[in-house]
Amino acid sequence: MKIFISWSGTSSRELAEYLKPWLTRVIQQLRPFVSTQDIAKGKQWNSAVAEELEGTSDGIICVTRENQSAPWLNFEAGALAKATAEASVRPVLLDLAPSEVIGPLASFQHTALSNEGDVFDLVKSINSKCQDPLPDEILKHTFDREWPQLDQFLQDLRSRPSPHQKPTRNSNEILAEVLDRIRALERDNAHLSRMTERLIEGLYTGRVSAGFGYKRSRNLDGKQRVEFDGTLIDSEVDHSEYGRGTVVGVRATQSGDGSSSNRRVQVAFEGGRTVWVPPQSLFRIPGPTES
Repeated sequence: MKIFISWSGTSSRELAEYLKPWLTRVIQQLRPFVSTQDIAKGKQWNSAVAEELEGTSDGIICVTRENQSAPWLNFEAGALAKATAEASVRPVLLDLAPSEVIGPLASFQHTALSNEGDVFDLVKSINSKCQDPLPDEILKHTFDREWPQLDQFLQDLRSRPSPHQKPTRNSNEILAEVLDRIRALERDNAHLSRMTERLIEGLYTGRVSAGFGYKRSRNLDGKQRVEFDGTLIDSEVDHSEYGRGTVVGVRATQSGDGSSSNRRVQVAFEGGRTVWVPPQSLFRIPGPTES
């Protein structure tokens, strides 16, 4: 009896290649087909598979958690199902439960390879379709002899890390990463707090530090930054440290090489204190006729 074994992916292929000789040891009259072993050298792979599918009505689909949505696996299952009215498509599940199967394969009766009784029912189903089926007692005896080897192979196959599976980390590695992330957040928060304080201070005084890349021309009270010229005299101004005052003088001195100018404004502040300050530290208080 011919039986087509379909696979997709590394674990599925290894399972298919193992099932081929294992099934023939249990039911000697089986003729399983696996594409990796039964296509002659030089023959076109697609045409050989298509030819085999056309002449086969029984199949085993090697399903894993990763390949159950693979297009080629579902295509082969569909081709087998449409072969004849008596066609049998038997998905065998390596590392997932029947309730986890999705897509077209979910419509078939599954075999959980982790369940010895389920696997024996699969073997009985295949045996019943043979031209000369084995008696149940002989089939059971042969199955019991061969099952331990298959079971050990399946356990080894499941224990291998998937090529798409992230390596498992121990608790110390996870804890170290969590601590690193917390420290990074603390550093970010500290930096953000400092920047926020500078921004609030700049908005309150009408000045924003150079770290923010710009300066404001008005503070929160709508007072305008002073311009350095002769019209400053007798202007009412405000200073973030000294408070309010009146401009009584201005001066500008050149450096020795003439490359820069040192500008200062003399302000008589309330309380009797007179101080020379940079003009950029002052804000003009609009008079009654100013908008």
